[in-house]
Amino acid sequence: MVVAMGLICLLAGGDRDLQVQVAREPGAGGAVTVRGRFAAPVDRVWRVLTDQGAYPRIFPEIRSMAYVRAGSRGTVWRAEVALPWPIGDRWSEHEVESRVEAWTVRWRHLAGTLRENSGSWQLRAAPGGGTLVAYRSRFDPGVPLLPQWLLDWAVTIGIPKVVEDLRRYVGTGR
Repeated sequence: MVVAMGLICLLAGGDRDLQVQVAREPGAGGAVTVRGRFAAPVDRVWRVLTDQGAYPRIFPEIRSMAYVRAGSRGTVWRAEVALPWPIGDRWSEHEVESRVEAWTVRWRHLAGTLRENSGSWQLRAAPGGGTLVAYRSRFDPGVPLLPQWLLDWAVTIGIPKVVEDLRRYVGTGR
């Protein structure tokens, strides 16, 4: 059984609002979709997003990101992730497939202390300029007996922060 709910996560008001849709499965971290609009053009967002080696500078929760090998559909990366207490640090090995013709990046979980870490980024040029961004994530930290309040925090606050971190980094012009 999947429980779905929709909410709006207001990070800074006005055009910076992010729309968040959450689908939660019992015993799992759940699936999240976050949609937002960036002022930067789609090609700029794409260049930043497809530089996986830069992820520790873009996303503070990623302590390290290392190329492992070529995969069957893309490249395999290992991420070391800092998660709040009582979860603690986790790692994930995942295969990343980037398709510039569709402005899409997908990753699928292969191994790690995270039970699940899969998802996608979808970019589209926004009418009037900028970029429409859809971030989909299925995430389960793999911690038995994780308190529901902490899982709720991660889903409704922590995961949308990933999109805000990308927007902030793209906006700095780095």
